Amino acid sequence: MINRMFENKFFRQLEMFNDIKQCPLGFVDVGARGGVHPLVEPLASGCSIMCFEPDEAEAERLENQLKNSTEWANAFVLTKALSDHDGESVLHRFVVPTNDSLRDANVEMKERYNIPTLTKIGESTVPVTTMDASLKPAIERGFPGGNFIKLDTQGTEYDIFIGSDHTLKHDTVALFVEVCFFQIYENQKLFSDIELKLRDYGFSFYGFHSMHHRSCKQLDKRVHIGRERAIYADAVFFKDPLLSDSSAITLSCRNAQMLFCCAVLLGYYDFALELVRKDVVQERVETADKFIRDYAFHEPNSSIEAVKMLSETVVSRPEMANIAVGRFVDERRQWNDFDDVMKK
Repeated sequence: MINRMFENKFFRQLEMFNDIKQCPLGFVDVGARGGVHPLVEPLASGCSIMCFEPDEAEAERLENQLKNSTEWANAFVLTKALSDHDGESVLHRFVVPTNDSLRDANVEMKERYNIPTLTKIGESTVPVTTMDASLKPAIERGFPGGNFIKLDTQGTEYDIFIGSDHTLKHDTVALFVEVCFFQIYENQKLFSDIELKLRDYGFSFYGFHSMHHRSCKQLDKRVHIGRERAIYADAVFFKDPLLSDSSAITLSCRNAQMLFCCAVLLGYYDFALELVRKDVVQERVETADKFIRDYAFHEPNSSIEAVKMLSETVVSRPEMANIAVGRFVDERRQWNDFDDVMKK
């Protein structure tokens, strides 16, 4: 996946390619434990990275990793948590570090749905700052700004938006935000709150990625079917300049290019083509069309082979048929939007 988009021969023929080489896409990864999110790997050499990670040991590991990496245009790491203010806050620590949060766990829901990863093991005090306050000096050091922001901060995403007013208004064109549908952490804002908040900045909700569900696990999925409660997902938001109502926005040439790139990185290829065909992005339609069709191409034979492997699994382990089919669907869910395709 590394540089698959950046090295695509048709992408390199776009006028924006030279602009991106000179001023890369600014990607802000908030909650970067484990490394930079793979979302932007296809455009790695055209991406400048800003990572936020409050855990000192993990931030140091990440900084050393990025310092020795030649994948990104450049990279910065800040050992702070983002919030709606500057100062210090309590970081609640759990048995699985990726669940650490500035909010304590919602014990009622933890017990109801048996979520052992939310077992608390301690607390520590960490420095916090706002997005706007931290990006200003970073921009002075060469970071191009928060064009694309990924947030996964275990219940504090809404608070971070409060401290990101300038960034959201002027720089950001795409967001990839973990959202919850019930309170996993105490008093956290839910998807509906976040969606309404982002509307104020001209963002439109486009879709969910990696939807996760939870139940009390009272049925055996090998022999029972049923629906589960949605617990969390990654939500995609774009500034959509094609709207014709009062929420329509105007993008600079730079931000329009960044929006095109983000739409491709997130798999919204049709939207990317719309931006070119309707002159939001100033590119030759023919070249953009070749790039999108080449980049989005999926060999039908690969689907045939995947179905054959599924069939072999079901035949060899019939008792696991429901599980195997379910996982097959889960793995391909985000790429299977065929509701508007006419039946033949």
